[in-house]
Amino acid sequence: MKKYIGLISFLLLVTSAFAQSEEDRGLLWKISGNGLEKPSFLYGTMHVSNKVAFHLSDSFYKAIESVDVVSLEINPETWMETMTTDDYVADNMGNVFSMRGDYSNTGFYKAIFELKAPENKEIGTALGAELGILNSLLYRTSNYSADFQEDTYLDLFIFQAGKKQGKLITGLEHLGNTMRLNEQAAKPETDKKKKKEERELAEKRRHQVSKILDGKNFNEVMEDAYRRGDLTLLDSLSRLSSANDKYHDLIIVYRNNGMAVAMDSIMKTQSLFAGVGAAHLPNSYGVINLLREMGYTVSAVSDKKSDYGRKVKDKLEETFIKQPFSKQTSFDGSYSVNMPGELYEFPEAGNVMMAAYPDMANGATYVITRMFTFGTLYGVSQEDYLEKIDSLLFENIPGKILENKRISIDGIPGFDILNETKKGDFQRYHIMVSPLEIIILKVGGKKEFIKRPEVAAFWEDLHFHQNKTWKEFSPKNNAYTIKMPGVHVYEGENNSFMRGFWKKTVQSYDSDKGTFMVMNRSYNDMNFMEEDSFELSQMCRNFVQQFDYELKELSHDSFLSYPSFNVIATKEEMPDLYLRALVAGNQYYLTVAQTNDEESASTFFNSLKFNDYTFSRSFELKHDSARFFSVETNVKPPIEQGSYYGYYYGGNDDEEDDSHEEETKTAIYYSKESDEAIYVRNKKFHKYYGETHEDSIWKYNKNELTENDDFFLRNEKKWEKQELKYYEIEAGDTNSSRNFLARYILKDGVMYSLFTETDFKKPRSKFVNSFYETFTPWDTAIGTPVLQSKADLFLGDLISEDSTTREAAYRSFYTIQFEDEDADKLISAYSKSYVSDNAMDIRSNLIREIGRTKSPRILPFLQDTYYKIGDSITFQIPILNAIANQQTKKSTKMFAKLILEETPLSEDQDEIDELFYSFYDSLEIARDLYPDILMLTALPEYKSNIYSLLVRTLDSSISKKRVYRKYVKQLAWEANNEVKRQKAREASKGNDFYNEANRNALYNYNEDLEYYAKMLMPYAKKSKVKKVFNRIEKLNSTGLKMDLAVLKLQSRMSVPSGTWKEFANNTNDRIEIYQRLKKINRLDLFPEEYGYDDLAEALFAQRAYINVNKDSLEFIKKEYTIVQKDTGYIYFFKSKSSYDDEWSYGYIGVIDTTQSELDDWGYDFDESISYNKYEDTDLQLRMKLRELQMQDRPRYRVSDEIEFKDLKNTRRRYY
Repeated sequence: MKKYIGLISFLLLVTSAFAQSEEDRGLLWKISGNGLEKPSFLYGTMHVSNKVAFHLSDSFYKAIESVDVVSLEINPETWMETMTTDDYVADNMGNVFSMRGDYSNTGFYKAIFELKAPENKEIGTALGAELGILNSLLYRTSNYSADFQEDTYLDLFIFQAGKKQGKLITGLEHLGNTMRLNEQAAKPETDKKKKKEERELAEKRRHQVSKILDGKNFNEVMEDAYRRGDLTLLDSLSRLSSANDKYHDLIIVYRNNGMAVAMDSIMKTQSLFAGVGAAHLPNSYGVINLLREMGYTVSAVSDKKSDYGRKVKDKLEETFIKQPFSKQTSFDGSYSVNMPGELYEFPEAGNVMMAAYPDMANGATYVITRMFTFGTLYGVSQEDYLEKIDSLLFENIPGKILENKRISIDGIPGFDILNETKKGDFQRYHIMVSPLEIIILKVGGKKEFIKRPEVAAFWEDLHFHQNKTWKEFSPKNNAYTIKMPGVHVYEGENNSFMRGFWKKTVQSYDSDKGTFMVMNRSYNDMNFMEEDSFELSQMCRNFVQQFDYELKELSHDSFLSYPSFNVIATKEEMPDLYLRALVAGNQYYLTVAQTNDEESASTFFNSLKFNDYTFSRSFELKHDSARFFSVETNVKPPIEQGSYYGYYYGGNDDEEDDSHEEETKTAIYYSKESDEAIYVRNKKFHKYYGETHEDSIWKYNKNELTENDDFFLRNEKKWEKQELKYYEIEAGDTNSSRNFLARYILKDGVMYSLFTETDFKKPRSKFVNSFYETFTPWDTAIGTPVLQSKADLFLGDLISEDSTTREAAYRSFYTIQFEDEDADKLISAYSKSYVSDNAMDIRSNLIREIGRTKSPRILPFLQDTYYKIGDSITFQIPILNAIANQQTKKSTKMFAKLILEETPLSEDQDEIDELFYSFYDSLEIARDLYPDILMLTALPEYKSNIYSLLVRTLDSSISKKRVYRKYVKQLAWEANNEVKRQKAREASKGNDFYNEANRNALYNYNEDLEYYAKMLMPYAKKSKVKKVFNRIEKLNSTGLKMDLAVLKLQSRMSVPSGTWKEFANNTNDRIEIYQRLKKINRLDLFPEEYGYDDLAEALFAQRAYINVNKDSLEFIKKEYTIVQKDTGYIYFFKSKSSYDDEWSYGYIGVIDTTQSELDDWGYDFDESISYNKYEDTDLQLRMKLRELQMQDRPRYRVSDEIEFKDLKNTRRRYY
């Protein structure tokens, strides 16, 4: 809020375009000539209360005294009214959307209907509270620098001087128009060239400013210039420190013209004193020169000062205007009071509501602060609160308390307090306590202002209204109607500023019937649908819990066809508590009756009716220039915030052109009146992205919205209208009343997406229906049409004469998708001449794309090209990959032939590895590589890939052992050498084989050794091979021993008895051998004595990389539970590494012990959960279990449960 007051009062200064002479120096200017009968005046102000702005000359006071009209940029008398009646201004007074329905950080079910009893600190704050906006409007002072400030800022001093002398007050501008200009000026530049120019200009200006300052403080130099009336220097400083030229043109030049025209209009009939920011005076486009161009004579006035000015100022400050008082009734009708003007309300946090009237002329304030206590629900009486308040007065009433009397008004008790601040200003309070709230009425002003006779009317005519009948209540949006007994108490929504900030809690109290309350909250969530029954139950339980009531009766039901949940709760010596919670779309309702009269509770609950929303704001055609569409709505288009370019937010700030990239712009249109939100997404497709039919796009969108398995489609339809293609779907959840409504509109190269939530049991609201049905994309051509092949466009752009176009195409190989029919075009494109520095990369990429298509021409072309390029690694690997991607017997034979004839070698091992990727997908074809390709195992770059692929075909029984028979001697020799390497590694590491993450590294041997063992096993009887296996068996690697045992088993060779039990005896090895036996379907060999508990411990150790030979691992407990759809046990362990003194606590599960096999990785796991060693361990583990049970309920917070609310957890951190 304060920042917008700052916009109103910002000292607008601009750079001088011409030199000022001495006679043009000064702040006060006389306007004459051009037919004026008497002179008018122009004064350059500073919108602050600092004394530097108050070097006022005698001529200043005489000028105000001599004129008929006093005018400022904006008439202060209109500020409050404008802020509360002008929708545009109200919308810009804060981020409304962020204030509504954001419970994500506080525990949704606890926070949504939480009613906090005010603590001493909150009550004390309310007693001494000053509405922040009043300081901005009346004083602009700071407690830290009060001795160096005047009682108000200069602009308001001019207003008060005019008002107290009976002058007509007006403004040269309207607040709303000024704010619109500020919004336009603040819009970010999107053109990259202009953005770069702005950055360069800003850098240049910073340099120029630093030269002017010459080491001094900016404010010091500016204030000194103002003190001397040096408009030229002020002008230069401000222009050089402004954001950009657009800002200057809108905020200075444009407004200067408007001010000059307004002054001219007034001066034609009345003499005028106009006070405007000093920045508006100088330059050829300044107000001084503009008036001269209109024919006026404008000349500087002497700034001489004497006692005359001081005496006039003192007299003005001692003068007060007698204001007429009139009856003002609170927004909810619960009280009335006489005031000198309208009662304006402003939103405050928590349970506080503040209303005020600023007496601008007298510098006085009338403030009413209300704080909901919920005392009847908490069992805290009015007298309890009065005693508490009495104990807080000394600390929280400013200055010295002169009088403190107990009073009662219309049966409401309270205090009447008179105090004097340290500045000598008197204040008076009435602090009243009703059954539902604390009401603090306060009047403050300068010196003894509050003792003036007319001010007494404020106190004398204060009344609190009573009602003993049932009355209907409906909010301004007419969302519902309900009958409540007693006086209704709620925060107002009686002005534009308040709309959307309303706390939506309505209470009533009847001394006979009890306390009644209806609360309505909204929550817009397009990502998740929770079960209605669960949500309503949790909301009611949390609500009852906060008042220490005990649940007596609970029941699920429906009311008005909506899901509902009913509760009756009791508490000793308190009335019963009745609840009914309902959910309708994105709206939650909780009706509460605290009464001993069950019939009254029933009457209250059953009187609730839902209505169609009514909207006070008119629906008009709005144009969203940031996202290129128009729509009829009653919401202002959100400001432009930025775009998503591909995978990066905001794009590049440099000059690099990325207009070909995918770009996404988003916005949220939020209705304050109905709490509905429409999410708009404008997605410009990549220039080279294409689809043959829109159904491909619709299918993707459908999957995007319904990827949750529990979602189902309620409706789905497609249509075309005026060359636009539409797709709309409604999705729901079987256990939720929420309804997702999505509409997609495809226009050429752009897709517009609209998302919202609706109540599917009612027609769409006017806000939603109007938005969806009138949404019209602009005719502006954006992107390239997506429903067409982009092959010709792309290939043409690669050879474009425009370098930017060529570069865009080159950087888009990752996006373009070619079809088989494009093969000839790609082959032809390869032979084109490319002038780009990236010509070789372009051809390499083209080869890759050729390999992804199918055509008879491809293999001959690739073979011919391979021979032509010689030993160029840049093309050899792409060509071989392209051939491999064809995945035919013919292509495989060609691959083997070419790679053997001219073998590519690269320092990048990944490039070599990639050559074989496609063969793993088609082992039948890979078989044809052997045995010829085994020649390449002489090259270390190829050995592992060729053996790995061969072993894969052997394991799949695709290849036979004879395919490599003639290489057995070579394999045995290589294997023997690898055994030596392994032995050396083991000697360097000792017996610790459990200190690595990767499984093979964990067991400390090279994968190649496993490949040799598998290839040689069929020839194990040969003497050289037998010798190799004898050496392998002497190695210490447990992992290798396991693999060798399993390999023997698969080869129908004998395995020593006790082998499997020997492995299973060790916790680490247990899970490893279990997983190996499971892989070959031989779990029948796994020792029966090791059950699921033992396997769970071993699996935890494996996942946590715990070495049981040196680390500590202890089982704590297991708990049978259900997590999501899994049923079984959660196992809890604690572990401690050899280098750590503290235990870590962890878990693994859910493990279903009724299954015949244990999964390898399909379990939740955490080796170090949140844990505080000073808290109860079992309680912390129960909390973790509860978190696991509720992990599919993202709005639920386990720590809100009574059992865990006082538990303090600390997560272990590693640095």
